[in-house]
Amino acid sequence: MDEEWNLRNITDVAKVDEIKNMYESLGFFVRIDDFDADKYSCECNKCMIESPALFKVVFTKPGNTEKEELFDE
Repeated sequence: MDEEWNLRNITDVAKVDEIKNMYESLGFFVRIDDFDADKYSCECNKCMIESPALFKVVFTKPGNTEKEELFDE
C-alpha cells in the first residue's frame, strides 16, 4: 500500500537540505516541492507571496523501518 505524503513544513531554501537530511535519518522518504502561494496560505505569508522561489514545501511518508532499531538499543 502506498502511504500518503504528509506535509511537514514550509521552509526557506537555506534550510531545506538540513530538514531533508533529518527526516531521511529518521527513516522517512522525503519529497521537496516548490512553494505555491495559491496552495499554501497562512497569516504571515506576505514574504512567501512576494518571493516564492525562496521557499520549499517538505513532505514525508514512512520509509525505511530499519531506522527504528536505533531507539531499541
